[in-house]
Amino acid sequence: MIRWAWRNVSAHAGRVALTVVAISIGVAFVAGTFIFTDTLQRAFNQLTATQPFDVEVVSAGELAEDFRSQPELPAELVTAIAALPEAKSASGTVQLRGIEVLNRDGEVREGFGPRFGVGWVPIDELRQLRLVEGSPPQGPNEIAIDKTNAERLGYQVGDQVKVTTPKGLIDAKIVGVFDYGISATFGGATITAFDLATARSYLNDSANVTTVVVSAAEGVTPDELRDAISEVIPSTARGVTNQEAADEVQQTISDALGIFNTILLAFAGIALVVGSFIIANTFAMLVAQRARELALLRAIGASRRQITFAVLVEAASIGVISSAIGVGLGVGLAFGLRALLGVFGIEAPFGGLLVAPRTIAIAVGVGVLITLLVAWLPAKRAGSLPPVAAMRDEISIPIRSLRLRVVFGLALLIAAVTAGWFALDISSEDSGRGAQLAGVSAAAGLLGVIVLAPALVRSVIGFLGAPFSGRPVGKLARENDQRNPRRTAATASALTIGLALITALATLGASLQVSVSETIDEVIGADLVLTPSGFGTFPVEVKEIVATNPEIAEVAAIRTVPALIGADIFSGQAGDVTVLNGIDPAAFEGLLSVEVLDGDLSKLAIGTVAVDKESADELNLKVGDTTTLTFSVFPLPLEVVAIYEEAVLVNGFLTNTEALEVAGVPPADTSVFAQVKPGADVATVQAQVRKDLAAYPNVEVVNQAEFKEQIQGQVDELLALVSLLILLAVIVAFVGVVNTLALGVIERTREIGLLRAIGMSRRQLMRMVVIESFLITLFGLALGVILGLTFGVLLQQVLKGEGLQTLDIPFDRIGLVAVVIAVAGVVAALWPARRAARLNMLRAIATE
Repeated sequence: MIRWAWRNVSAHAGRVALTVVAISIGVAFVAGTFIFTDTLQRAFNQLTATQPFDVEVVSAGELAEDFRSQPELPAELVTAIAALPEAKSASGTVQLRGIEVLNRDGEVREGFGPRFGVGWVPIDELRQLRLVEGSPPQGPNEIAIDKTNAERLGYQVGDQVKVTTPKGLIDAKIVGVFDYGISATFGGATITAFDLATARSYLNDSANVTTVVVSAAEGVTPDELRDAISEVIPSTARGVTNQEAADEVQQTISDALGIFNTILLAFAGIALVVGSFIIANTFAMLVAQRARELALLRAIGASRRQITFAVLVEAASIGVISSAIGVGLGVGLAFGLRALLGVFGIEAPFGGLLVAPRTIAIAVGVGVLITLLVAWLPAKRAGSLPPVAAMRDEISIPIRSLRLRVVFGLALLIAAVTAGWFALDISSEDSGRGAQLAGVSAAAGLLGVIVLAPALVRSVIGFLGAPFSGRPVGKLARENDQRNPRRTAATASALTIGLALITALATLGASLQVSVSETIDEVIGADLVLTPSGFGTFPVEVKEIVATNPEIAEVAAIRTVPALIGADIFSGQAGDVTVLNGIDPAAFEGLLSVEVLDGDLSKLAIGTVAVDKESADELNLKVGDTTTLTFSVFPLPLEVVAIYEEAVLVNGFLTNTEALEVAGVPPADTSVFAQVKPGADVATVQAQVRKDLAAYPNVEVVNQAEFKEQIQGQVDELLALVSLLILLAVIVAFVGVVNTLALGVIERTREIGLLRAIGMSRRQLMRMVVIESFLITLFGLALGVILGLTFGVLLQQVLKGEGLQTLDIPFDRIGLVAVVIAVAGVVAALWPARRAARLNMLRAIATE
């Protein structure tokens, strides 16, 4: 029976080719995801495992999400640590944000990679940067740059360049080129190195450093050195060994890649689910076509179990072949994912691909398992054929009643409605739980419609096919789709899944864009918004230059600095890294509107702070309470005078800018807002401001409309990326349409011959097959759009409190997708239709 099964696969390879394609695509996504993330993880592990120091002293708080934040430590720690008998050498290090070498046109680069500045560690045994050309930087006007950036910009040692810094644009000479340990790049970041004194001058306090790296004396282990260091550093700092530091970084990278991995595997799962409909249709049709052959095997002694087993062997063979192809395609997909990151300006250390045995096992296992599970029911039906059926003229597998499917489908829809109602009910109090219930509702609704779909085929196809029923060809096409509801529903359901996701995504994306636009209108009253490129700051002179423009009425700035919340040097409590924003309340009020929930922002002064609602809830703060923020090792007790709702560009802790100046924070703003005078032309003023700021190329000057476009563009990019991944499932679904029609032509060979014999022309026959495909596509399209709109509206309503306050259904975008899908349904039918039209009439009639 095994040999018979394998010969069947070999003899009918053409009939299962499209099924192999569908399975391979899903498996390729699984394999490619693991190959890509495993390769990245290995590359980052190798980079972080090459730490030259034995112990590193860092801020005790967890890193903030805001990339501008860089906790600082007092430089006195370096002297104290170096004096320890367990330490051989110690050096402070500095890491800065927003440091960038301009290209030859004086422009900053595009892309997402962070722009770092670092201080060149003077002690060779403690320095991770490896000089490959030139010499270390010395003095305020010498720099060294990373090898990848040098190659990208076309610079070499000796070139004069311009560099953006927190104090403005400077002229500098490239005196060295370096790489990072074993790689020329680190996650797409650019690294510009100054001598240590120059780098420290760009910190909030030039007496500080950001970390301290230490090597152990002879005979001292890293753990012993760490313990000794812990005795001389405050609780706002902590010592970690090189292995602990590497483990922490690797765990952070692993967590990030894990999220990325999960997202990609979710789309792989969608493609595999869609492919499962193709597998089900293929085996159901193959069993039906070979009913006489299977009955003959039963007649000559094959048991039901043997027939079922043989069909499952065919399925396993197809699964293995498809999975092997999928793993090969996954290698190519891994390179494609790397190229996709490059499109967004993210370059990652890659090296050779890592195809782990676990990856092959999972990918092949998933492909084979899904194929076997889906083929189980057709295999079981094949085994149920009685031997006597071989003696009949016509053999058909009995069609089961749809009554049970209707009951089960309706139960799922009722569950979906119930979950959706509860989601809406609790979303005002707990949007997170509401979103989870909405997801359950969507899943139950989608499954319910798929289960009910066969029962809907006759009525829906009858309605959709009514315009074509006036002619015999159209009537035959409609009835061909109606006579096997399960097959038609399975083919259409594959399309339904993809279209439901695309429609829901389009609805959520459009609602997000409109909601963000409305929020910007409500919050930002300024005509111009100035922000730095990348994550950085710019000098306070930028605000002063803007203010000198005679057409500018008001100017306000936000100054952001890192701090520790909840740190206590006496009890040893470390605290967490947060951000403190300095503002001028008087100027701020006219240019940015923030919803104050309690208290008064105008009371912000030295010694006071305003807190966003989320942080206040987490820390259990209310107006009148006192909280402590720590700069370096100096605690600042601050009274809470207001609690506000987080908004665009305004979040975290707010205080008066004067409070930051008193605390010794140097003037460096993170954003500036300007209002033009009544009657002035915004575009003209904007052009003049850009001209005035020509010496600050890292400052971007945009008006409100452009600011909205930037945010909407980011949403569009995300939607495009997700839609591209969902499109893969839609492509698989159309492979299913072609597969069903092609196998249908083979199954109806005799019928097609008879139709040709009684006068149907080749053109009419092709038209019939095309209409069949078109009606199946419309059926899947209708169900998908209805479900997608329902899910999209439900999720928008549930997430009203999370910034999706306005519903916007993009009928134009959904309509365009519908037209493209409908046309694709016609195109998908061309090959099967042409094949049907080219059948030899007499041979077709003689087919058994």
